[in-house]
Amino acid sequence: MFIGPVLPDALNRKLDSFRLKVESPTSVLLDREVTHPNEHPLRPIHWLANYLSRRDESLLPGGIITTGSYAGIIEVPMGLPLKFTYGDLGSFRVQFESVMHS
Repeated sequence: MFIGPVLPDALNRKLDSFRLKVESPTSVLLDREVTHPNEHPLRPIHWLANYLSRRDESLLPGGIITTGSYAGIIEVPMGLPLKFTYGDLGSFRVQFESVMHS
């Protein structure tokens, strides 16, 4: 799991769906519109805040909440630099490596 940066003005942005593109140096591995499984990522956060409140608990600053996957599991190759682009929300680059433990 990769934790991205805080999105400026996130509450006023379209977060229910966007175009997800995954690229390697030689090809486009995925390029499609993806949709949040709960229609919007704030829905599960509202549920969680209400649930915790009933238990006299609360969300804590700096906590990380996962709200579901827009695209499910995406299989990507190991050892290649990849670029993930999330519509106009931003992008990041990553390379996955296999680590063998003896």
